[in-house]
Amino acid sequence: MPADLAATLRGSPCAWARARFDASGGMFELYFLLVGDHTRVALPQSGSDHWYACVAGGDEIADVPVGRISVTSGPSAAIAAEKILRYERDQHPNWQVGRTLLVNHWEHSELADAFETILDSLGLPYDRQNGRLASVTNQTVKNLIQGSDGYGLLNYFGHGGIDPDRWSDWNWDLREDFTSADVGSLSNPDWLPLLYNVACSSAQRGAGHSGAWTLHSLGGGVAAWGFSHIGYTDAAAAMNEYLHRFPYRLPETRTWLVTNRAKLRMLELHPNAEGYANNHRFHLVGDPSLHIWTADSGELLVQTVPRALYVDSVSLVKVKVTNPNATVPVSNAVVGVYKDGFPEPEILASATTNAAGWAWFYVTPTSEGPISVTAFRPLFRTGKDEIRAYRGNIGIDGTQSERTLTPAEFAVRVDPVVKGAPRIQVDVPGPAGLRLTIHDVAGRMVAEMADGNLAPGRHWLDPMSTAAGAARLAPGAYFIRYQSEFGEGLLRFTLVR
Repeated sequence: MPADLAATLRGSPCAWARARFDASGGMFELYFLLVGDHTRVALPQSGSDHWYACVAGGDEIADVPVGRISVTSGPSAAIAAEKILRYERDQHPNWQVGRTLLVNHWEHSELADAFETILDSLGLPYDRQNGRLASVTNQTVKNLIQGSDGYGLLNYFGHGGIDPDRWSDWNWDLREDFTSADVGSLSNPDWLPLLYNVACSSAQRGAGHSGAWTLHSLGGGVAAWGFSHIGYTDAAAAMNEYLHRFPYRLPETRTWLVTNRAKLRMLELHPNAEGYANNHRFHLVGDPSLHIWTADSGELLVQTVPRALYVDSVSLVKVKVTNPNATVPVSNAVVGVYKDGFPEPEILASATTNAAGWAWFYVTPTSEGPISVTAFRPLFRTGKDEIRAYRGNIGIDGTQSERTLTPAEFAVRVDPVVKGAPRIQVDVPGPAGLRLTIHDVAGRMVAEMADGNLAPGRHWLDPMSTAAGAARLAPGAYFIRYQSEFGEGLLRFTLVR
């Protein structure tokens, strides 16, 4: 890590991340992944190698998620970052909560009752091990985990400790410690995607008791929330109660977002030193090398048409995204088109693929050179393609003009705001007939134009120049309906004077 960046992070990681986020215009979801353990990336009030949610503004809640990965090589960091984003952006169904296991220290039975009430109100299945009951022991907890099909979420609320890392004398009858050794004795490989380990020192540096769950040889949990220092009970209870309102049944309940909403709720109820201490001490501990993070369907195949664009000219770009063998279209892939630049790339467009694997958008390059097309989809490696922008004429022999270049796809376009009269751009890949009609918001046709013999190429049409469109349109919103053997559709524009 460059010395100046390291110094910046030690001084104000929040301001650094916020500036980078603002530079993107807020257009895209950004994650900041800092590489290195606590000795290389020193973050304030951090007692563990954890994902750190950067706070900005007066509400003490994360606007931008900042993470730290305890790896030291570039290739390892790239792999870890990809897995983290994959988990955050689209959790696999096997990672979502099927059933919750509630475990509470004998002193906090009434607080766990509130969590049980929430799960009941949501209709979510759960089991509970109440440390207040004499029949509840370390072995009954193990029996539940071993005999289950796997819990989506385990929540322990109570006292914790270190040396050994443990839940401290959590049951009333035997006053047992549930230690890291007890975690290590579990042998059910399906037991735990996520752990809320709400106990003092449960996520201290070196992973602690939370790490015993996530680093288990059978795979264990995807991640665990825990305290890097001593926590405060009442504030922690408010935060933990809110966590259960986001029970990981939907991909939208992303890890950093859920915990920060819970922190915000805690600070609303406890705007004091205890609340703020818990805010900085309750962290996510995760190891991206776990098998449950590694679902990988290969690199996306990205195919872009057309392969060549004009500088300062609007072009329709279509991108097809499939699996690596080009046999299955990939839907909901995020496709971005951009030109490399410094300090930031020039973002030209972005869209999400439909059920057939297609995304399309209008692109206007402002300079010559290569244009990158990337597709991201969780459970795949990012796919890439490249097209080019040219100035002036284009073609192998340099003689084809913009007007005579045959488009690869049929497209009709009009500016969203028009002054005077609409000028409609039509790209046709072959001989075509075309009918255009303009309608007002009441559906009345106010202009019509038909051409049964359009040559391949780009055309600029003005329906208002025909007899049917001789009358001037009043300012307002209008619709254009177009029909051709290559396709049909509806466009909207607003006319101003």
